[in-house]
Amino acid sequence: MSRFMRAQQWLRIFVARALVIGSDGPPWHRGVVALAGICAAVAIGQLAAHPAGHYVTPACAFLMTLADMEGRISRRLKILGVATIAMAIAGEFALLLAPHTGWYECLLVLLALIAGSAAWAGSPWLQSTRFALLTALLIGNAPGLGLLEFPGLLVMAALAIALARYLENYFVADTREGEYCSWRRARYVLKLVRPLALRFALAYTLAGACGYLLGKSVDSVHPTWVTVSTFVTMWPGLARSYERIVQRIFGTLIGAVVSLALVHLISDIHVLTVIGLALLFFVPHFLRRNYWLHSALVLVFILIAVQINALSSMGTQELISERIRDVLIGCALAVIGTLFAFGVRGADDAGGTAGR
Repeated sequence: MSRFMRAQQWLRIFVARALVIGSDGPPWHRGVVALAGICAAVAIGQLAAHPAGHYVTPACAFLMTLADMEGRISRRLKILGVATIAMAIAGEFALLLAPHTGWYECLLVLLALIAGSAAWAGSPWLQSTRFALLTALLIGNAPGLGLLEFPGLLVMAALAIALARYLENYFVADTREGEYCSWRRARYVLKLVRPLALRFALAYTLAGACGYLLGKSVDSVHPTWVTVSTFVTMWPGLARSYERIVQRIFGTLIGAVVSLALVHLISDIHVLTVIGLALLFFVPHFLRRNYWLHSALVLVFILIAVQINALSSMGTQELISERIRDVLIGCALAVIGTLFAFGVRGADDAGGTAGR
């Protein structure tokens, strides 16, 4: 068999494995918790004096919802607490530095280096540092929130999500161990993989910086979409990164087709709202194994929200085409960054167990 045929066969098997639909997700009631928490955050966001708080608060609550695990309630609440603190700190610095472009971009570089390094420590450090980075990116497009207003909204959203998790556990307790790396264990792991972790962090930061600069050359929105696609697909492990890149691209294309069909077939805002809320139920279910489904659902939800709130002056088709382009650019940069971090034949290592 020729080298080309072997490569073709490997690619086919790899893509099929990446897109397989697995059933090892969380229990159905985890979707109720996600729906309750994010809806509560929407209500809390309406309390904000600045309009940006109306969508920043639910967006942060969405990230907190992803900062979850299968396991005891004590650990689930710890993960939520660590993520909330990290997001609050990053958001405060972003609000403070957003008017000063140079300093704000230095903050993003620092957060990317931290997130790239912490990826090797697993949960909750991987999620919390990445979500802190994404929060800073989000705040960069929403200046004007008060320095005291933002953490207040964030804490109220976190308390609502914590209450939803506690009530869920009260009725259906989860006794599994789950993935959780203590601070002491995290430091030990980072010492073991220090050279590779530093190289990955550098590649992670450079890839994200390229995406940010490319997007910034267009407008203020593109840097977020391009950079987020780069940051969420690069993973501590060569095969894992490639798998998430394939899943992200495929999920985005599926989500774009579904969004276009929904918006063209359904004009009633109330029906679209019900569909959007139904999608929130599935947010936690496809994150671990079926990441492409998760990416598709999230894109559909975001585009429905944009349509309902008229947050964009573009037509639906133009908006979707731009999002596809942003994701493809971000994923291409993630491929380059992954190659820089691991080389062509990099093997899975300590980061392979880093969780979601």
